[in-house]
Amino acid sequence: MDQLLNHAAKWRSMFGRQQSVPMVVRGVVGRGWGNGPQHTSSHHALFSHVPGITTVVPSNAYDAKGLLVAAIQDDGPVVYIEHRWLYEDETDVPEVYYATPLGKAAVVRPGGDATIVAVGPMVSEAVKAARALEESSGISAEIIDVRTTHPLDTQTILQSVARTGRLVVADADWGPCGVAGEVIATVAERALETLKARPRRIVWPHTVVPSSPAIEKQFYPGASDIQAAVLAVCARSDKRDLVESTVKHFQGPF
Repeated sequence: MDQLLNHAAKWRSMFGRQQSVPMVVRGVVGRGWGNGPQHTSSHHALFSHVPGITTVVPSNAYDAKGLLVAAIQDDGPVVYIEHRWLYEDETDVPEVYYATPLGKAAVVRPGGDATIVAVGPMVSEAVKAARALEESSGISAEIIDVRTTHPLDTQTILQSVARTGRLVVADADWGPCGVAGEVIATVAERALETLKARPRRIVWPHTVVPSSPAIEKQFYPGASDIQAAVLAVCARSDKRDLVESTVKHFQGPF
């Protein structure tokens, strides 16, 4: 960590950009079979905090290839964090050479009633939630896949929130000092007047990740929690069972 955060991240600035550190650190994270506290952390927020490091969190197989190619092309240090759920993604990945731009978010699904900003595996959960919202409540949710948590594509996020007026951020990580909080802070600082409701975060409970598969189901938020949060910001209080589910994840099950 000292070599990465204290040396590689600062090398170009220390030497007036006459030297570069074109390295990619690739790591696998994510839940699976009760891995427990030491095998399931997702530290993209930690690396995003450090100037000089690009932090990549792909959400699908197509971007996993494109972002990795772009990371290799970059002349600075890149931390590339992939979730093991990506290995189950059956999306077609072209064999041709292509790169997905770093620092550019993707609008996965357009919508006009609320913005869902999602990170990594929470993108697919957000898609499920958006479909359920449209079918059950007629709510149209726009989904933004950040793809890189640093640099963060704030322009795409702000433009979306300006249209919808409502924001839910779903991140596969703890809440304090996290990417979800950074997104909400950015919107509050730069576009507070566009908000029609208080933003919501869907994040892990602030405790260690459990080993028990049964407790895991209570620990990890998913599509139903995102759906509840969107209903809440859209003032659909008739769905109280879903709202209570969201509150449970805000407080933590332990």
